Amino acid sequence: LARVFAPVGIDIGGETPAEIAVSITAQMLSVKYSKDGKHVRDKKGYFNS
Repeated sequence: LARVFAPVGIDIGGETPAEIAVSITAQMLSVKYSKDGKHVRDKKGYFNS
């Protein structure tokens, strides 16, 4: 239960069922891969150094 979140999902502004599903999936992947959900553009070495 330590890994259960409520309410579920990341606040990305989704309103439709499909958009809410994306936010829930994003949170699941964030937890699975121990990532913080920051923009890729802000990470050094990805596209710009």
